[in-house]
Amino acid sequence: MRDCGAGGAPTGHVRDEWYQPPTSDQALAYANARGLDGDYAMKRLREMRERALARAREDPYRYGFEPPVWFVAKALMRGYRPTARDEARVKKRLGCGWEDFAERMRRACGFESAVSQLLVMGANRSGKTDFAAKVAVQNAMRPDACVAIGAQKH
Repeated sequence: MRDCGAGGAPTGHVRDEWYQPPTSDQALAYANARGLDGDYAMKRLREMRERALARAREDPYRYGFEPPVWFVAKALMRGYRPTARDEARVKKRLGCGWEDFAERMRRACGFESAVSQLLVMGANRSGKTDFAAKVAVQNAMRPDACVAIGAQKH
């Protein structure tokens, strides 16, 4: 399935605005951390961005961008079983396991336990459908999956 931009040309499901070009501060930090020339560091960061965009266009399921709030939403959901990628990203960024992260997120959002229903709201192109589709596919790929998807149109 492909998304069409304003001109009707296929753009894929990659949101280029989620992959911002590197800033000069980021290039300088990258250069200093690796003992590189600033211009070379900027070139490398731009190449890395282009590779990330290409991977995301080719395989959005595995390499597409997930906004951090998606992790919070998944942590709130009863029965959500994290992917290995979810677990690895939480462990790398926060140093804790998925269950600890999920419990902390639920408490921070005012819930005593996981929720059975999740209302996802946002403006046009905010990622609601992308979130729902990705979670549905992740669940559908499990051996014991039972996924039901509904929609309505006025």
